[in-house]
Amino acid sequence: DDASRVAVSRASEEGARLVIASSRATAARFCAGKCLSFAIPALDAAAAEDLVARAMPSLPKALVSHVVSEANGRPGKLRAIVRLLAGKAIVAREDIDLALASSSGSVPPAPSTRPDDALLLAERALDMGRIADAEAALTSIEPSTKSETRVRTAVARARMALGIGDSREAKTQLEAVAKEAAGTAHERSWLLTMARTHLRHGDYAEASQFATRVASGGDDALTADALAVHGIALAWTGRESEAEATLAHALETALRAKDRRVEAVVRGAVAIVHQRAGKNVEAREAYEASLAAAEEARDATTVALTRLNLAGLARAEGDLALALAHLEAAVDMGRRAGSMLAVQGALLHLANLDLYLGRYARARASAPGRRTTASSA
Repeated sequence: DDASRVAVSRASEEGARLVIASSRATAARFCAGKCLSFAIPALDAAAAEDLVARAMPSLPKALVSHVVSEANGRPGKLRAIVRLLAGKAIVAREDIDLALASSSGSVPPAPSTRPDDALLLAERALDMGRIADAEAALTSIEPSTKSETRVRTAVARARMALGIGDSREAKTQLEAVAKEAAGTAHERSWLLTMARTHLRHGDYAEASQFATRVASGGDDALTADALAVHGIALAWTGRESEAEATLAHALETALRAKDRRVEAVVRGAVAIVHQRAGKNVEAREAYEASLAAAEEARDATTVALTRLNLAGLARAEGDLALALAHLEAAVDMGRRAGSMLAVQGALLHLANLDLYLGRYARARASAPGRRTTASSA
């Protein structure tokens, strides 16, 4: 800053010896007299990528390479970028580029929003699995006299509650606007969220009833999402063949709708059914396809939950190293997204795996109840 420049220039004029960590060109602008340069080489790509992967275990390999490229392999710049990305859900290259642009002033800060704008921001954040961002947007919304706003707000708050694992709060929010939602343009969203609430609560018959009401209303992404709920509910009640048929229909619908977020959800449901049936090869293929779709849709919570499910599959097959990598990534992404559901599940599995490996201190540290800083759809 200007004060630093004045101090450096004054010290240089008085003959003081200074050490400036910067490029030679920058140092030359500050100092008078002779300037000695001690070049520090950039980190090699493998070392730099290892550092980034350790700091951000949820970052896909392609994005690790992108961060290293942005830093030109320089340790200081690499550290600055990792600090800049701390606490942010990084799923796609756009997330990194947006954060870097915002820090440089290339992207102006968002202006204050009206309640309807804040609600729209919350809904978009939920669609991208960013529970913490949705919570921040929803806290600015005051009680509304408009029925439509009340319904949308209740649905958003219910989705947020599901993301942190509180199905009772989700149900309370939805029941409060049940009459207002009936017959409106937002009824199907309300029904779908209620279906997911019952599914999370273990009320599979009720989940199927709400989901089939949504599915009967069209041939769109909402239908595909509802069919995924119905398929999982069928599987959980032992009706595997019906579940597979329902999920096949859901996937066809999601592909027609060209909605990658919902496609990720459906493929994840397909994987769960395959895994329950002992079809591990098919389950892994479906989970990996779900992960790819979720990353393209920038859905952070689905990424975290899919990594959690992949960890369970890896452990069942005896690949403990891969299971640990998936679990650490799920914890990291879950915290960044604000998805307590993913974080708690991953920490519990980490603790169990550490106990199995005899790493008792790590197991004690991984116990969900001991992690207070963590906060799916």
